[in-house]
Amino acid sequence: MKKDFPQTGPQILSRFEISLFRNSLKQKICVELLQDGYHRSFYELFSLLTSDQHRRAAAEPDSAVWLQTPLEEQPDKMEAMRRHLRRAEQAENTCELQRARQQVELCIRQADEGDWLDSNRRPLRLRARRVLWRICSRQADAPLGDRDLKGAMRLLHEGHRAATEAEDKTLQSEACYRLGLTYQSAGDHATAQKMCSTLQDADGMGKCYKAMASEGNTHDTLECLEKMADIYRSSGLQRGLVDALLCLGNIYFGTSQYVRACEYFLQSCELSCELEDSSLLQKAQVSLASARALSLIREHSADVEASSTAALRHLLARKETRGLGPEALPLPGPEALPGPETLPLPGPETLPLPGPDAHE
Repeated sequence: MKKDFPQTGPQILSRFEISLFRNSLKQKICVELLQDGYHRSFYELFSLLTSDQHRRAAAEPDSAVWLQTPLEEQPDKMEAMRRHLRRAEQAENTCELQRARQQVELCIRQADEGDWLDSNRRPLRLRARRVLWRICSRQADAPLGDRDLKGAMRLLHEGHRAATEAEDKTLQSEACYRLGLTYQSAGDHATAQKMCSTLQDADGMGKCYKAMASEGNTHDTLECLEKMADIYRSSGLQRGLVDALLCLGNIYFGTSQYVRACEYFLQSCELSCELEDSSLLQKAQVSLASARALSLIREHSADVEASSTAALRHLLARKETRGLGPEALPLPGPEALPGPETLPLPGPETLPLPGPDAHE
């Protein structure tokens, strides 16, 4: 069960998010069914919509069929069909998985008794247990979708035991990761952290701490994200580190700590440049520019609102020195455009002198 970390800072809409506004409900539902693996549900829904279109095309104008609203323009019915078709296919898959699990468990018992080998001359019992983990993991998807966390934990624990007996470190890490997320969703943060700490790979630990951060309060969130950043930094996983820095910056941005947010956004900009990832760099630059602007507004808003001579002098002095705060730092990257503070301001010498024709 993978949860996305809530982004509280300035964001750029993804293509998927834009498509939610631009595409029709029909296209949105069909794409969602395909992406989630419900191919039979997609086929049934698409066939039903096509049948409705053909029925309307064959009907006479002004007939009862023509007066009906097309099925694809009835959002309540579309959503109901999507929901019921998904549940039906999920139930069918669950029965198939249960039958498959029975066969795998029988194979494990026979392999344990006969000491069989697979085609690679490795113990068949290890391969069978790897398959059992995948089955248990897929079976846990259904109760997780229904928020039956106890049922999901039971299946994931059985899968974790199978992964451990398969002597596969990658599978063990994946099993610990899924269990940790499930405990976190259930509110058992201590057990979730314990499960995450047993992960064997740095990337899995980082993802686990990110998911845990999405469930806690601000203090716990910052603690998990700092651990996430430390893990990626020590393991040299720079893309993960950029993600952690952006998440940390967004937390401070959301709590109006703009100077601190600038520090994390600037680090993410620099790392994005090293990775030569224009998408990450753009995201980091937008966040950094927003935090700088709000930091500057907060710092000088009182002087701007005041009408005193002292306030005006303070603003003019700031214009000359530009300050040494985070808003004075350049945006990294070759595409970075100069900020307004780097553009020359017109002085009296740049203004045109009026000529004789100025009075016409």
